[in-house]
Amino acid sequence: MYFNVAALVALLPAFGAATSYLRPSPDDGNGNDATSLMARNAGSGGGGRNTCDGASFNPILQPDENKPLVSDCIDMLKDIQDDREWVVSQNHTRTLVTKGTCAFNAMVEGAVGNLKGVVGNQDVIDITNDSVARFGHDGHVAAYGSFGILVNAAGGVPCDMFGDNTKKVNVFWTLAKVGALVKEQ
Repeated sequence: MYFNVAALVALLPAFGAATSYLRPSPDDGNGNDATSLMARNAGSGGGGRNTCDGASFNPILQPDENKPLVSDCIDMLKDIQDDREWVVSQNHTRTLVTKGTCAFNAMVEGAVGNLKGVVGNQDVIDITNDSVARFGHDGHVAAYGSFGILVNAAGGVPCDMFGDNTKKVNVFWTLAKVGALVKEQ
């Protein structure tokens, strides 16, 4: 089944998507001035765990065979409606949830230390819905972040530090096709 962007945007409230707005993110120093799609207090509108702030997103075009289906990414969210959270760590990419061709992966960015972060189910729902709304095209999701693999939406998001929710760690997330080679940092 294929969706067009207008139909998906119209259906997002039914999927529990957060109201969001666009604002420019700071330049990362590498000439990549990405656009951030920031969810407005997503935790208050959804019934799940919300441990992360607004996420950044980076677009790119890829052949359809390298992209997950929009319908699989939306179906994936039905499996994580109950409160839940995942602990993610540095130097190891963790696949948090999959469905059909769609996978949501995360890891804590950084080269020093043993930092861990917490990603809630509402964070995964919000980021996936925002990716589909922003980059869904011809039934596929198409966007990219600097992760070194073929991914279809990617970016960073500050999330609660494991064991101390008063501090944040930067979590790198990807929405990718199941089976894509995941490069461990």
